[in-house]
Amino acid sequence: TLYIVSPSLLPLKSIDHAIDLVAMTPMQVEHTLAQMPQKFKWVRTLLIGGAPVSPRLEQQIKEYKLNAFLSYGMTETLTHVALRDLGRDIYFKALGGISFDLDNDGCLVINTPHLKQKQFKTRDLVYLEDEHHFLWMGRSDHVINSGGIKILPEKIEKQIARLFSHRFYVTGIPDDQLGEKLVLVIEIEAGHQEHYDSLEKDLQRLLTRYEMPKNIIYTPRFIETPSGKVNRIETSKLL
Repeated sequence: TLYIVSPSLLPLKSIDHAIDLVAMTPMQVEHTLAQMPQKFKWVRTLLIGGAPVSPRLEQQIKEYKLNAFLSYGMTETLTHVALRDLGRDIYFKALGGISFDLDNDGCLVINTPHLKQKQFKTRDLVYLEDEHHFLWMGRSDHVINSGGIKILPEKIEKQIARLFSHRFYVTGIPDDQLGEKLVLVIEIEAGHQEHYDSLEKDLQRLLTRYEMPKNIIYTPRFIETPSGKVNRIETSKLL
C-alpha cells in the first residue's frame, strides 16, 4: 500500500498508523524530530536521502533509536547504490551487484554491471575499506588549499558539530599569503554572538593548528538552494 502526502517539512503530520518504509530528506527528519517526534513511533524503517546527514542529526537519530538508513547515489545511477545504517555503522555498503574503486585523486568510482554505462566517476573523497564498503570523507570540490595544506571542510564540521545550536560551515576564502584561508561561518542574527563567547577556546581543544579557522564570521541568513541545502558558494560571496 502506497501513501502519498504533499511535499512539506512535516510529511508525517497526518500519519496515525504503522508505515513499513518512509522516505524523507534530512531537513524533513530534523523538523519532525523538533516538532512532533512522537510520529516516528509509526515508522518501522526510515530511508534518508537527498543531502548529507549532519553529525547533530545523526546523534538525534541514535538517541531516538530510529531504524534509519542513509542512501548514497546519483542521478546517473538511477537510484541509490549504497546504504549506511545510521545507528550501527560508519560505512556505506554496496547494494546488489555494485562495487567500488578509487581513482588517482582518491575519489569514488562506482561499478554498475547492470547498467548500460558500466562505471561512474564521482568527486567524492572516500576511504575504501574494500570493494563493497566505503567511508565518505567529503567533496573534492570543497577541498581548501591553505598554504599548501589540503583541508577537508566536512571532516572539520563533523569534529566541531556538537558546539553549535545554529547552522554553520567552514570554507576557504582568498588570502594574499595563503592562497586560501580557512574561515568558520555561522548563521545567527546580529547581536546574539554571545552564544559563542568561548567558541575559540572550544575549537582549540578539538582541532589541530592547521584546522583552526583564521576568522569566525557571523551572518544573519544563509543562501539556500531550491532544495533547501546551504549554498556555500553563493553565501561565501557575501562574506
